[in-house]
Parts: sequence; C-alpha cells; structure tokens
Amino acid sequence: MKKVSSTVQTEAAREKIPLFREVKCVGILIKPHAEKAEHALGRLLPWLKSRGLMVLLDAGCSRVLGQDHGCTPEELAARSQLLIVLGGDGTLLGAARHAALQDVPVLGVNLGSLGFMTEVTLEEMEETLEAFERGECSVRRRMMLQVNVDDATHFVLNDAVLHKSVLARIIEIDVTLDGHFMSRFLADGLILSTPTGSTAYSLAAGGPILAPELSTILLTPICPHTLTHRPLVLPGESHLDLMLKTESADVYLTLDGQRGLSIAAGHLITVTRAGCTLSLVQAARKNHFDVLRRTLKWGER
Repeated sequence: MKKVSSTVQTEAAREKIPLFREVKCVGILIKPHAEKAEHALGRLLPWLKSRGLMVLLDAGCSRVLGQDHGCTPEELAARSQLLIVLGGDGTLLGAARHAALQDVPVLGVNLGSLGFMTEVTLEEMEETLEAFERGECSVRRRMMLQVNVDDATHFVLNDAVLHKSVLARIIEIDVTLDGHFMSRFLADGLILSTPTGSTAYSLAAGGPILAPELSTILLTPICPHTLTHRPLVLPGESHLDLMLKTESADVYLTLDGQRGLSIAAGHLITVTRAGCTLSLVQAARKNHFDVLRRTLKWGER
C-alpha cells in the first residue's frame, strides 16, 4: 500500500488529501444529546458558510436544529471533502469506516472531557479550522483492520473483540498467524486492535500504548487463564485466523464498540490490515503525546 506523507503541504499528501481551498462541501456529524451540541453548531455553521462552503448535516444535527431530515454517514462521506465530527471518540468511530472507504479526512471536535481521536477541543475549533485553511495542520493516516466473518467484511479503526457475555466461564480460541498455529487461548476473550485502538479496551486489559503511526496489530488476551499469555505486538501485514472452540457459549464479536455479531463454535474470523486508512486532521501545535498527557493525566499527583 502506498505510504502517504503526514503533512498536507507535501506533494504526496496533495494527491490523496484535499487542501482546504479544494474543499467545496463539508459534512457534519454530531452526538445529538451532547450538552454543547447546539452551541457547537451555532459557532461552526456561520464559520463554514462565511467561506462559501456547502454544508451537509447528519440526522443528529438536524434534530438539534429542529429539522426533520439529515444525511446518513454514508451519504456525508460520499458527498463531502471534509467531515467534522462533534462529540467524542464513539461518535468518530461510527463515522470512521465510511470516511476511510471514501478517503475523506476527518476533524474530530470533542464536546466532552475525554478524547484520544477527537483531540480538538471546542475552544480550539475555529483556530484549528483557520490553521487548516492556511495549510498549517497535519493530517495523520491511521491504520484500520479488515475483519471477515463468514462472507461479511467489516472495517474497524480501534478494535475487534471476541468475548463472552457470561462472566463465569472462560472460552477457548485457536489463533493461527500467517498459516501457522500460534496458540489456543483460554481467556474471557481476545482483543485485536490497531495502534489507534491501543488506548481503548486493550489498554484497560493490560496492553501497551502504541504510537498511532505504527503499522502493527496488537493481540491482547482478556483475563487469560494462562498467565504467560501476554499482549503481542505483531507486524501490520500479519494474517490472523481466530476460531472459537468452546461449544454452547454465548460469545460475541464486537466491532469498534459499535456493532456486535453472535459467534458460534467453528466460525472462522479473519483479521488483516485493511486496504483503506482513516485521515485525521490534527490540531495545530499539538501532537499525540500532548493528547495522551492530557487524557491520561500524566505527571499529575
């Protein structure tokens, strides 16, 4: 897959990521029940319209504004050159696969208190848009995973989690790496995550924090029965096959915390690096470790 530079000012980035002057239509998605939703739209819409941009709203935005219609995330991604997500990381995850498949950059504006991907605060929104307008922002490519279950294909930005719903029993999962048997895991479940997802469920399960620019797949057991089963950092080009061996278990595959699939014994789940990536607009004068320091409260007592 062709590597794309992280800054919008490079020639490689211009081939894939539109500069602000090339943006004609902006799509907006919002967490409709967020406390600051109406205030955020009241600031954002006039700013965009003052630049002569067409604005498309999702159903959440329409409800906040008292309207009866709105675009689906698929429509927004297909018709826009920039997506602005107002909410939190969950709202962004809901839009991620649509934006990635259309190669549309996403600017995440956090309306709450914690956000690893929606790193721009509401106070920084106009400043970041103006920096993007001047070509001063960077756009970071985030690796995604492709998850195949039977004949269905899914794309995730954070993680795919195979887990049980009954806490009293462990499940057995066979894992094959690049055609070679790796191990049978006896655990509450397994997390397959991207570097972006390393700060999500995997972190809570004891996994490491990975720099989001890395091309790796992180395998993290959830409460493993064998204590020597520790989190594994695998090459990004790995091909992983997971097969549930436990019979009569209530087991689910959860994709980015957004969708859940019931998994029966013998079902084959294949996880590989996706051919698409998500482009995230980064706040001006802020990097990933600034975000980690704030959200994880590093250095505080």
